[in-house]
Amino acid sequence: MVVKVKHESDVHMIINAQLPTTALGTPLTMILTKGTKSGVYGDVDSLAEDYDETTNVYKQAAAIWEIPSYTSPIEIMACTDDVRHTPGDVVIAKDGSVVAADDVEPGIITGIKSHLYDGVIYVLLDDAFTSDEVQKLSDFLYDQQRLMLVVQVRTLEDLQTLQKHVAAYQTTKSVLTNTTGFLVEEGNYSVDNAAGYAASNVPTDWQHIGNLPDFGPMPGLTIDDYEIVRDLRGITVVNKAGDNMLLQGKALANNYIDQFVHVNLVGDAIENGIQKWSNNHNFPNYNDDSIDSIKQMIIAVCDSYVAMGVLDKQADGTSAIVTVPKRANVSQSDVNNRKLKNVSVQVKIADDIDEIELTLNVTL
Repeated sequence: MVVKVKHESDVHMIINAQLPTTALGTPLTMILTKGTKSGVYGDVDSLAEDYDETTNVYKQAAAIWEIPSYTSPIEIMACTDDVRHTPGDVVIAKDGSVVAADDVEPGIITGIKSHLYDGVIYVLLDDAFTSDEVQKLSDFLYDQQRLMLVVQVRTLEDLQTLQKHVAAYQTTKSVLTNTTGFLVEEGNYSVDNAAGYAASNVPTDWQHIGNLPDFGPMPGLTIDDYEIVRDLRGITVVNKAGDNMLLQGKALANNYIDQFVHVNLVGDAIENGIQKWSNNHNFPNYNDDSIDSIKQMIIAVCDSYVAMGVLDKQADGTSAIVTVPKRANVSQSDVNNRKLKNVSVQVKIADDIDEIELTLNVTL
C-alpha cells in the first residue's frame, strides 16, 4: 500500500497578533478532563492539591514532567458535560414559516475555546471523553488551525473509527491536519512521555522519539496489527532493533505531526514578536520607519528559527520574504484605526512543506 506522507500544496494562514498570558509562564502541554478544576500547574505537588495521585490527570502530568527536558508548566482544562445552545442560521420556508437552527456546542469545545493561544503545543485527553466528543474537538481545532491533538486510543477499532472521521473531515488542501491517534493500553503513559519530549525538544520528528520511561510495545499486537496502524497513519510504540521507538510521526490525514506544529510555532513566535514590539513602541508614528521596524523584527524571528532548524533559508539566503505596504498606500481609515494589514511573510519549513505564507493584521 502506498501512503502519501507529504502535504501536496502550500499552506496559507492568517495571523491576528495578540498576547497570550498565563500565571506560571508558558504551558507547552494541555490535559483535558471532566470536572471543575482548571488551571496552570508548575509541579506535581501543586497539581496534587486539585488532582491526587490516583487520578489519570496526575499520572499523565507526572509522565510529562518525568521527561528531564520538560521544565514548563502544564495546563489542566476541566470540561463539563453541559452543552450550550445558540441560534444558528435562520431559514424561511416556502410557507413563510421561520425556522432557526439550534447550534449545539459540547462542553469540551466551550472549555477550550478561550485557551487556544495560551502557548500550548500539544493537547492530551484523559479517558473521560466519548468518541463523539473527541471527534468534535478534533473538528473544532482543525477549523481553528490551532493545537496538535494527540488522542490515546485503546483498540485498533477505536483507531479506525477516529481515522475515518478525521480523514473525511480534514480535507482542505491549503491547511494542515492536526489530529493523531496513539494506540496504547490503559495504564501506560507513553503518549504523555512523547508529548512532553516533543514539546521541549524543538524541532522534533516524532518517529525518532524513543526509549522514554513508559515506552514499550503494546501487549498482544501482531505484525499484521502494526501494518494496520501504519496504514491508518496511527502511532504506537514498537521495538526497532532493541530500541523502543514510535512507529511513525504522522497525523491521521495528510501530513506529519511536526509539520503542523512547526507552522504554528513560527506563527506564534511572530505574533509574540509583534506584541513585544508594540509594548516597546508605545503608540508609534504610523510611518514607513515603523512599518520597516516591524518587518525587521519579523525577519529576526525567522532568523532564529532557521538557526533552530525549524525553517530553511530562502533561495536568496534570507530566512523569510517579508512584504509590507508603504505608508502612502495605506487607507486613511486604516491609519485612523491604527491598522496595518496585508503584511505577508513567506517561509520554508525545513524538510516539510515547500512554502508557508502568513498574512498578518497588526494594530499599531
